[in-house]
Order: sequence, then C-alpha cells, then structure tokens
Amino acid sequence: MGILSILLTLVAFSLVLLLLAISVFTLSIFAGKSINNPNYPPIYGTVVGQLFYFTKLYDHQTETAKKHPTFRLLAPGQSEIFTTDVRNIEHILKTNFDKYPKGEYHRDITTDLFGQGIFAVDGDKWRQQRKLASFEFSARVLRDFSCSVFRRNAAKLVRAVSRLSEAGPAFDMQDILMRCTLDSIFKVGFGVELNCLEGSSKVGRAFMKAFDESNALVYWRFVDPSWKLKRFLNLGSEAALKKNITIIYDFVHGLIKAKRKQLAAQRDCDDKEDILSRFLVESTKNPEEMNDKYLRDIILNFMIAGKDSSANTLSWFVYMLCKNPLIQEKIAQEVRHVTGSQGAGGNVEEFMANITDETLDHVHYLHATLTETLRLYPAVPVDGRSAEMDDVLPDGYRLKKGDRVFYMSYAMGRMPYVWGEDAEEFRPERWLKDGVFQPESSFKFIAFNAGPRICLGKDFAYRQMKIVSIALLRFFRFKLADDTRNELSCVAIACELISPLPFAVNVAFVSANPYCLGFKIFLKTHLFIEFRLPSSLVIAFFPFPHLLVLHSVPSIQQLTDMKSSSSASFTSGVEAHLCNCDLQASLKTSWTERNPRKRFFGCPRYGTKSIPPPCEYFAWYDPPLCKRAIEFFPGLMRKIKLLEAEALKRRQIERKLRISLVVSWVFALVAVCVALWLLYCKV
Repeated sequence: MGILSILLTLVAFSLVLLLLAISVFTLSIFAGKSINNPNYPPIYGTVVGQLFYFTKLYDHQTETAKKHPTFRLLAPGQSEIFTTDVRNIEHILKTNFDKYPKGEYHRDITTDLFGQGIFAVDGDKWRQQRKLASFEFSARVLRDFSCSVFRRNAAKLVRAVSRLSEAGPAFDMQDILMRCTLDSIFKVGFGVELNCLEGSSKVGRAFMKAFDESNALVYWRFVDPSWKLKRFLNLGSEAALKKNITIIYDFVHGLIKAKRKQLAAQRDCDDKEDILSRFLVESTKNPEEMNDKYLRDIILNFMIAGKDSSANTLSWFVYMLCKNPLIQEKIAQEVRHVTGSQGAGGNVEEFMANITDETLDHVHYLHATLTETLRLYPAVPVDGRSAEMDDVLPDGYRLKKGDRVFYMSYAMGRMPYVWGEDAEEFRPERWLKDGVFQPESSFKFIAFNAGPRICLGKDFAYRQMKIVSIALLRFFRFKLADDTRNELSCVAIACELISPLPFAVNVAFVSANPYCLGFKIFLKTHLFIEFRLPSSLVIAFFPFPHLLVLHSVPSIQQLTDMKSSSSASFTSGVEAHLCNCDLQASLKTSWTERNPRKRFFGCPRYGTKSIPPPCEYFAWYDPPLCKRAIEFFPGLMRKIKLLEAEALKRRQIERKLRISLVVSWVFALVAVCVALWLLYCKV
C-alpha cells in the first residue's frame, strides 16, 4: 500500500506540473495580445494550430488572406503577423528596413545549417557579406563561366531525357531537373564536377540526401515549439538534423581544402572562375576573419539559394506546360524563331553553343512564362522579419516590439486584389506588352525578395532556367503521365520526342477562368452536362436552356448592368452556344416540360436543323438568369459572409481560451486533492 501511494503521489505531482506547464504555455500565448482590440490585426488561431494544416499550410494561408490581407497567429510571448498587402511589404522591406531585421528568432532556427551566412545574419555582418557578394556576382568572368556551365549541363540533360524517354513511357522529371541544377550549382560554386546526371559518387549522393533533409528539418522548426528540447536531448528530428549537418560540413570542408591545394599549385592563373576560388583569393586579404568556417557558410547559403530558385521553379514550369499545352507550343515556336532552328534534328552541342546573351534577351514569352511560374509557385513561399520596436503598418494595424511579420509570396500570387480577378489563372501574357516582357514592382512580385535584401542571384537563376528551357523545348514536348493526380504530389512526367514525328496539338485548351469556376461550384446542383470546346469551358444547367461560354471575366460595369437592367444584353464575357441539334432538342424538351409558358431561345442563324460551327454564338438575354448568376458569383458571396466568419472566429478563440484554462485548473485541483488524500491515508 505504501509503494502504491508513493507511485500515485508521484503521478499526481507529475500531472500537476504538466497541467501547470500547459496553463503557463496557454497564458503565454493569449496574455497581453489585445485580442479584442481592432487596432491590431484580426486573430486566426495560434502557431500550434498550423500543425493541423502543415501539409496544406500555404493553401490554408491563401484562403485566410482572401478574407483578411493582414492577420495574426498567437505565439508564446508575441504575435506572428502575416500579410499580403503590398504597402506593408514595402514598408517592411524598404522604407523601414533597419527596424525589421531577420531577428534572433530566425537566427536561432537557421544558424545550425546556415551558420553566419548572408541569409541568417543582420547588421554589419550582413552588409559586409552583401558588399563582397555583390562585387563577385557582378564580375564578367563569373558570368561567362556560369553561362558556359549552364549550356554544357543543358546538353547533358537533353541526352539524359532522350535515354529515359526511350527506356520507358514515363520518368521522374523533377528528379532529373534537380540533378541537372545541382551539377551546375556545384560547378559554378565549387568548380567541382558532381556528375549527378551521369551517376554521382557515393559521397556526393550522401551529401545531396543530407542537404535536402536538413532543409526540410530546419523549416519544420518554425512550427515545432519543442525543437529546442529535442535538440538538447538529441531526439527525433533534431538528432537526424545533427547527423545530416555533420555530413554536409565534412563534405564542404573537404572541398575547401582541396580547392586551396589546387589554387596553390596554379598561382600563375589570374582568372578564378568558380565562386569558391574567387572567395578564397579574397580571403588572403583578411585570413583571420575569412576562415574555412566563414567560407563554408557563404557557399552553403549560395547553394541553398541556387537550388531553390532554379530546380523547384523548373519543376513547376514543366508541370504548368503539361497543364497548358498551347503555352508549351508557343514557347517552342519562340525558341525556333529566335534560334533560327526550324528542323527537328540537329546536333545538341552545336545548338547549345549558339545560345548567346542576345538569344536569352529575346525570348520574351519564355521569360514571361518562367516569371508567371514564380508568381504562383515561388521558391520561398513565406519569409519574415522581426519588429525591433512598436510600429504602425500602412494598412493601419499596429505591431508590438518582438512581433514577427511574415509576407506570404505564395498567397500573394493568388490574391485578386493584387493581380486581378484572374490571379489564380496561369497566364504569361499578363507580363507582356506588345510582345515585350514588362516587369512588375518587386514589392508586388516578391519571388526574389525586395528592397536592400533583393536576391543577388536573380539574373543567374533566369539565365540557367532559360538555357535549360530552350534546350528541352527545342528537342522535346512534355505531357503528364497521369493527368488526374493532385498537383502537389505529381512528379511523373512523360516525355515525347519530336523526332521523327512533329508534335501536334489534338486536345483543345480549356481556360481555367475564375468566373467560370465560380459558376461550376455554386450552380453544381443545377449542372446538366459539361464538355469542352476550343478556348472555352462550357456548362449547361437544368433551369436554363443555354450553354454558357465564358471567355473572360466581365468588368464591374458589365456586372452592374447585368444586375440592374431589365433587358440586359451583352455579347462579351458571357455568351450562349448550342453545339448540336440533339442536345438542343433534349434541352428544349426539358425546358418545355418545366416551363410551358416561357419561350425557348434557339440559335437565330441555324435554328434547330444544323450544327453551328464552334465560332458562332448568339447573345444571351435573360434578365432573371443574369440576376441569379450575379447572386451566385463567389466574390459577392464571400463579401456577404465576411463579417459573420470574422465574428465566429473571434468567439471560438475566446471560448477555447476559457475552456482550456478552466479544464487545466480543474484537473490540477483534482490532482492536488488526490495527492493530499493519499498522504492523509498514509499518515
């Protein structure tokens, strides 16, 4: 009995400590956060709550940002503010740059991998590295060397894709693009041939595996509140991270030592082409500060930036070309026109050798498509800063000292209030004016960051992606092996060689129009039939005998006219098209049975006797249907529900706070009573 009572006492005491810790943690999240103060951004949960959406985190943030461009998540000690407001981003990244450093929080999380590299440090250390890196990246020798490396590895990629396409109907294009990019990064960064495309060494494969896993584990820390405890105990993900970092550091230090020996043996060579060689030469001016650890951190930060901005973007680029075959063919035509290569054959090395800076400057549609890919799928979906003092953002919301501010480039690329109603549509033409690429503000398009910290390797990344894209689309056309798979998990891409048969488009492109998708979602209970016609998504629904063909989003004035006019009539944006007499007859029968007193509108030119060609339409003028369509328009529905959703969210947070505190203290009180009773029984 004595042993049992002691065990129960220990259990009760442990429960008390656990519940006390939970209570303290809960209070640290909610205390002092001005929950009901409208001067601060609205609250949409806690940092811990992100774990429930981790696999779809960026999509969840996007849906939240559509309701509120700026919102808060509560965290222990401070708040985390997320924004997609262009004014706020310029305020943080440029206007008040010194007030918003990376901060101690970011440094704690990333230092184990990034070290004292340019992505992890602030202040004088950052300025010193930025100045040095800017000088080296602007060197003509490095630019020429990198372009020659990109062309050579692109030729290797073409041969590798050719072998894989002959070996089977499908292969992992994402993997082969990653290997090609790493080959280029290693050659430009270290002057080392990794040969991933042709089978790398065992040490190289171990390094790549450790590097990828370390990146994922470091970013996991941002949503794992227990990572410091796991690091102290060397458990779980932190134990794996420590092991991987050891592999990475040993590999890089080995390369630095080998490069030092190589440079010592080649003192008569003035042109140091790769980045490591150039920094090693620079280190002779200040050997104490620019030691091997310093060089290791610089090179690893360069590798992380190059790998993310190029390999991931190229993977999404090929994926979007598979989803949009007409865009793929447009780029291929531009490549043939700019390079002057009209035939399907030709030598790969000769073709790549003829790609010059002038060639890269004239592929405007390719540049626009790559930029459009980065807009929707940026290499860094979320990045942030830390507020060093109380501040007020341009949108009027207040920040407290210590709050972390995150700008969401992934969500921002999908915001109608930033990019228009077609924000979620993949449309490279938005970047072109008279066929020439037109850049947007870096605070609106922040895939390469903005302000003083804007990416130094932006031009390098574009050059590499253009060269690889030109090589691939000169010799191949791509399609998905399984078009039904979800885009986030789809990596299998089948590649079809042009030679000996030219590529032919035999499936009409269907525009993913937001307005049209809105009808599809909100009128799904009335859906009658769905099929495809060139350049349109066509939907017929029961109550009305028309097939709606939506080519573009109607303007605000058109929508207003549709809603208010008693005899609304328009021929752009929304048109009706009856595709064949059988369907028209069935619709007419269905309509007559349900609406015996209302007229069925047939095709005025062709009647019901012949099949009109796809280009022939007639105006749709049914005012009740116009008004009903407006009622179902998703943007208006969203506005109607906005205040209700915000109030409900606030009530839920307050209720959870009260319940968690009450439950915690009730359990603690019960545990104390049990412990006291056991002690009393023992006495």
